[in-house]
Amino acid sequence: MPAIVGRNCGRHDPARWRIGDGAGPTTSGTFRAVGPDQRILDVVVDHRSTGLDTAMRVVTEFGSFWVLWLIGIAVTIVWWQRFGDWLAARVLAITAGTAWASSNLIKWIVDRDRPPLGLRLVDATGSAFPSGHSTQSAAMYGAIAVLWAVHQPDPRRRRVALVLAGLVAVAVGLSRVYLGVHWTTDVVAGWALGATVVAFVSRRLAPTHAASPIRVCR
Repeated sequence: MPAIVGRNCGRHDPARWRIGDGAGPTTSGTFRAVGPDQRILDVVVDHRSTGLDTAMRVVTEFGSFWVLWLIGIAVTIVWWQRFGDWLAARVLAITAGTAWASSNLIKWIVDRDRPPLGLRLVDATGSAFPSGHSTQSAAMYGAIAVLWAVHQPDPRRRRVALVLAGLVAVAVGLSRVYLGVHWTTDVVAGWALGATVVAFVSRRLAPTHAASPIRVCR
């Protein structure tokens, strides 16, 4: 089981943990840190604090399976009570399933190492690329924002919903880097994959609903 570490990792010797020289324990993946990944992680770890540690542990939960599952159920219930159909259930179920399947398929293909165990503040297992939290949060919160647009005639409110969804997804992704369980490129790939899933699901379901997200948002 990965060790959970605290402020003692705030200041560290980058040479000790740099992936390229094989130092520090990793998973069994094949890809290493690329581009600015290592430099960004070094900066993040050097600026950790007790307050930020706690805050990021809370933020990252907004991309966890159980929190997204509960939010999806709540949105589905509210939607059904207000509009009397199951569009939200279909959109969110297909979005969640597609995001989960596609991210895990890519994880299996790429099989990339996570950052070293000694730099992680929370437990994490499996391949790193892409970030599952980032993929799922971008997909689910994006889908909820699109659903909001279905019955929202005010374009400004539609834009606000999309911005808020994006901010939540960004916050979740940044928390994964801060907590030391993902490289920055894992998170960026997760955001891109989640956004792609939202676009795909919205276009697929557009013909099935008179007030589809795509038609409203044009």
